[in-house]
Amino acid sequence: MKSSRSVNKLFEEAQDNLAILITRTRQLRRLTLALRALLDSELAPHCYISNIEEPLLSVYVDSAAWATRFRFQVPQLLPRLRQANPAFARVSNIRVSIVAQRHTAAPLPKAPRGPMLSEDNANIINTLSNSIDDPPLQQALRRLAHHARRK
Repeated sequence: MKSSRSVNKLFEEAQDNLAILITRTRQLRRLTLALRALLDSELAPHCYISNIEEPLLSVYVDSAAWATRFRFQVPQLLPRLRQANPAFARVSNIRVSIVAQRHTAAPLPKAPRGPMLSEDNANIINTLSNSIDDPPLQQALRRLAHHARRK
């Protein structure tokens, strides 16, 4: 019977921790929406508040390009943030971090292992190799001619 009490206690603790996590996630989502409302429509969907610990606001963006664009807006953004939401009242610095998003698109097809020669160019190189007296160069030209695209 003692083990069932400890299992119940574990569930209670897990529920408490989960409740804290859910509350924090909701808070960060609300703050992210408040931040995005102050950004231009192109930049907004690429920015996420990851943490707020006064006086620092941590923001994630999904590429270096968006991070640069966001950093240019920080001086004008800070006073507007403080006015827009009391949660930002003591924020005096914004740290921007880049977190790349995973793309679920199909992978790109593999490129050929090198430039492919047309069949005409391969014939020219092969003919040239026959007129060369240097055997290593002759073999190299024949290997090169072998990479032709065949019709």
